[in-house]
Amino acid sequence: MDINMPGKSGIDCIAEAKPQRPQIQYVVSTSFENHEFIFKALCAGATGYLLKSDKPDALVDAVRSVMEGGSPMSASIARLVVTSFQKPAVKK
Repeated sequence: MDINMPGKSGIDCIAEAKPQRPQIQYVVSTSFENHEFIFKALCAGATGYLLKSDKPDALVDAVRSVMEGGSPMSASIARLVVTSFQKPAVKK
């Protein structure tokens, strides 16, 4: 699923489709490396988030990963997600 699609965003499509078919896994493949889009897509029900700038084999690997229970993400996206959960160290 891409994010920027004519008529409706991919995020909105995932949000509408996921409750109707929860067994389907949605992987975003987009050029947007935008914090807001990433988290909206994941909260809407996306299982993974890939950048179109990744190597072409990444999409094939992502499909395999999803089928094996994984949540594939481009390396920079995974770092952004991890960083968002980490709290800065408190100086003493």
